[in-house]
Amino acid sequence: MAKVGATQWFTYSDGLKAQVTSLKRFRISQYAAGGKPGDIGVIVTVTLQKSASSTFDTSRAEVIASGANGDQADTVFDSDQNLAGGF
Repeated sequence: MAKVGATQWFTYSDGLKAQVTSLKRFRISQYAAGGKPGDIGVIVTVTLQKSASSTFDTSRAEVIASGANGDQADTVFDSDQNLAGGF
């Protein structure tokens, strides 16, 4: 589980590192897919770092946010926020 912060890295067994560098609140638009219009959403900025000798396909990456009780947050695609999905 990654924590938020410029010095907090999560390292996977293959050496790939992930860092959650920022969180930003926004209001979900009426035409968004996922979430409910008018509700508060969160934009999560993630930095990935791999070793120079490995490859990584970002199209297969997925960010899943969950609360302290384990409930998973909805993924929101919202063109008003330039949130089309993926890295």
